[in-house]
Amino acid sequence: HLFDRIPYDSEYRMLDKSGNCRWFSGRGQAIWDEAGQPLRISGSFSDITERKHAQAELEKANARLKELDQLRSQFFADISHELRTPLTVIRGEAEVTLRGKDKPTEDYKTTLQRIVQLTDEVNKLVSDLLFLARSETGTIQITKHELALGKLLQDVLPEA
Repeated sequence: HLFDRIPYDSEYRMLDKSGNCRWFSGRGQAIWDEAGQPLRISGSFSDITERKHAQAELEKANARLKELDQLRSQFFADISHELRTPLTVIRGEAEVTLRGKDKPTEDYKTTLQRIVQLTDEVNKLVSDLLFLARSETGTIQITKHELALGKLLQDVLPEA
């Protein structure tokens, strides 16, 4: 700045007497005499450690928000797929059933049972989405009920 006559503005990291890292900002401008020689430098030197810490925290928070935004985008892509798949199957089952002429009643019953099962799956996904939305607003209501653990395990675990 002495040669090109522009003000300076720099940030420095220094260790204090205790060995802690501190940040400082130095700003100033050289003052020249009539002959163009520098006489002195006028400026300031400020401790900006707190600002640097706050800036680092903001950068961490921003990185976390970006990560959460990516997770949210992936979540909605996954949910979209999970909702469309059973809806496509439901529609297909219904169209096949409607096209079928003179089919036995049992075929219609099987198709309708499949449609009911798939609509239950879609309903569960929608309920899970509503639960997630409530969890973000802090309005979750938990209801307790008895559960037949043996039956649950039989339903969940494959037969050995």
